[in-house]
Amino acid sequence: MITNAVLLPAGASVTPEEILLDTDNYADAVAEIVGGLFEPVHIDTEDGHIVGYVNENFIADGLEYNYLATALFGKALQGNVVVMWSYPDEDETRDVPAEFVEFLNGPFLETVAESYNLSVGMAVLFETAIEAGTITIMEGAFVGRALHENAEGTITADDEEKLNEILDRVNEWGRSLDELAMMRYIVEKADEQNDSE
Repeated sequence: MITNAVLLPAGASVTPEEILLDTDNYADAVAEIVGGLFEPVHIDTEDGHIVGYVNENFIADGLEYNYLATALFGKALQGNVVVMWSYPDEDETRDVPAEFVEFLNGPFLETVAESYNLSVGMAVLFETAIEAGTITIMEGAFVGRALHENAEGTITADDEEKLNEILDRVNEWGRSLDELAMMRYIVEKADEQNDSE
């Protein structure tokens, strides 16, 4: 049986792609798409069960980061991911609903793109602050970890205070710069980073 699935390609500036899979031989097709043996990641929704198939050795193989799959499944994933669908209380794989594909290519894609652009801008800003001596490399690394913990709701009061102190220092430094020159520098650095990916 042929079913509609979705490929979430690894990398930046990519879009979800509808693909057709033969569910009788889907293991071979998925293995080819993800580059080897694969394992599932899951999300249960009111409307259905979403399963993504990811290369089981994505870290060891050093596969490219997958921003779309990471955002969808809520965990850091690398390499191409194949998304399939089933309904509650059914074992059989079904076509990925058209509404879900529209969501992936509309609001979801826009949100991931905005988040990616924001993270690239933040990375460049902190890289520049480190180069200028405003913060240390260790403080820059701390900010990344603390922002993640803050988003997860697991940051300690002491770390939150330290995070705010570093962010205040970077904000003060940023206000002292020529805004146009800083924006040009950030765009240049972001372009360099995108070209290297």
